[in-house]
Amino acid sequence: MAGNNDIEKIIVGYPLSNSGEKNAMTGVLDRFIEDLCREFPLITVETINEHHSSRDAQRILIASGTSRKVRQQKGRLDSAAACVILSEYLESHQ
Repeated sequence: MAGNNDIEKIIVGYPLSNSGEKNAMTGVLDRFIEDLCREFPLITVETINEHHSSRDAQRILIASGTSRKVRQQKGRLDSAAACVILSEYLESHQ
C-alpha cells in the first residue's frame, strides 16, 4: 500500500468532441500521456472526458457567489474545472 505521499494514479481530463470523438487536442493529450507513462511507469494514468468541465466550473463559481473579477483571474476557471473533472472521476469510481 502506498504511503501518504506516494502517487498511485494521475487523472487526465481528455478533450473529446460533443459526439465523443477525438479532436486536435486529443492528439496532444495522447502524446502527453505517453510521456507521463514513460517517465512514471509505476503510476497509472487514466482519462476522463472533460468536455463540459469548464462550463460546469463556471456555473459552480457563479452559484457560489464568486465575483466576475475573481472568476476571471488567471487559472481560476482551470482550477475549478480540474475539481469538476476529479469529482466526476471519483463519482464514477465509487
